[in-house]
Amino acid sequence: METGQRISRVSRLSALYLTPVLIVVGLKIKTDALNDGTLSAGFIWRYYATAVVACAGFGYYFARLFSRFFKPAVCVSAFVFWAMAFCYWVSFALTKNLPNESVFVTVFDTTALHTRDFLKIVPARVWAAAALYWAAFALCVRSVKPFDRQKGDGLFYGVLCAFFALLCVTTQGQDSLFSRAVKSYRLYAELKEQIADTVKNGRTGAVDVFSPETRRTIVVAVGESANRRVFNENIADFEQKTAFLKNKPVFIPDATAKHVATAYVVKDMLMPENVNLAAAYKRAGFKTFWLSNHFKSGKHDNLIYALTRNFDVLRYFNFTQTNQSFEWTSSHYDNVLIAPFAAALNDPAEKKLIFVHLFGSHFPYTSRYPDATETFILDQYAASVRYTNTVLAEILKLAESSNQNAALLYFSDHGTMPENPFERFSTVPDMIEVPMFYWLSEPYLKTPLAKSAKTLATVKKTTTSETAFIINALSGITVDTRILNKEPQ
Repeated sequence: METGQRISRVSRLSALYLTPVLIVVGLKIKTDALNDGTLSAGFIWRYYATAVVACAGFGYYFARLFSRFFKPAVCVSAFVFWAMAFCYWVSFALTKNLPNESVFVTVFDTTALHTRDFLKIVPARVWAAAALYWAAFALCVRSVKPFDRQKGDGLFYGVLCAFFALLCVTTQGQDSLFSRAVKSYRLYAELKEQIADTVKNGRTGAVDVFSPETRRTIVVAVGESANRRVFNENIADFEQKTAFLKNKPVFIPDATAKHVATAYVVKDMLMPENVNLAAAYKRAGFKTFWLSNHFKSGKHDNLIYALTRNFDVLRYFNFTQTNQSFEWTSSHYDNVLIAPFAAALNDPAEKKLIFVHLFGSHFPYTSRYPDATETFILDQYAASVRYTNTVLAEILKLAESSNQNAALLYFSDHGTMPENPFERFSTVPDMIEVPMFYWLSEPYLKTPLAKSAKTLATVKKTTTSETAFIINALSGITVDTRILNKEPQ
């Protein structure tokens, strides 16, 4: 092969493999400039260790070893490389930051319904840039020409292929992109097995009801992705919107999330020590309600549905088709839950346990509150927290005006890093420190139930793994998990 032709082919391959590298380096520099250099260097290491070693290394030398598969092998390995860079670029275009975890975990944690909600916020210019990006990839792949096979190539490229294969094995453990995806999947599979076992066996524990003759309404509002720092920064907004309350909410000042994924937190709440709390409350004579603004499907949402399907009243909203327990709504704001909550309050049952599952501050933030005009992601997040305050105020107003023996617990399932909503594995304060408070109505304080709730007055520190015990304290019931009963059929 002439020197000019070889240089041309090398340059085409370089363009194919170096373009994503240059894109990610540029994004990293820009992200650091916008966020004071706070992006972990580990992110860039995970990207390059995966992309260079697995794609540009093993993929390329595999292609050279098996020359008749050269172009398909180069195309496949380069596609993975380009796809990873594309995910980072889209993240930057929407959040002005880059994800610190495997973006594939986020992708696999969704369904078409979730994706539709996410894609609604993608501007037309991003779609146009995406088309150009993949057109450039197609041109680069098309321009690549296979090299002529030279004597000794088999041994030479075989050794290099084996070397990079070994590097793949040694570098893709611990904190690599792929290892994080595997870790997420294993945790999901373990949780799924625990839930299936508890639901199948219907364990409820021995139930004792304090002051059984007393009517009561217990409300649990479960927030989403609200961190305590931003909530406290907007506490004046919350206090203004709830100024009508006769009794002020009591905050638990140092509440933390045990997990940073909703399904795990809901599991701790509804199946503490693998006991079915909803079934236990039914045994205690409560009518149970689950009102959710989340989806009916998706990896984690499927688990939440499995946790809640034995509720007496089960209503899911937010882009779900009309079907038995699921209802269609054109609005994805949390105010869609106000009317169903009012109906639950008016239910004639003497004892009620009502869960209201908010979509809160889940990314994309501008999809969580109406009339969004904020440009910067931090401002969008704060606006979503203030909108949650509005919804909580409406819930509290309805609960107070109902004049029932009512108690309410609010907490966020976990926090988030507002500037980096794709992060899942971090345990920095913004991820795990959450707002939590409870509220007691005037009639409630005049009943024997108040004695049970007084035990919460001294609680200064707790985690979301203990929410079931707080609910029990407000409800005036005890569930002895040492004596397990089968759920009544």
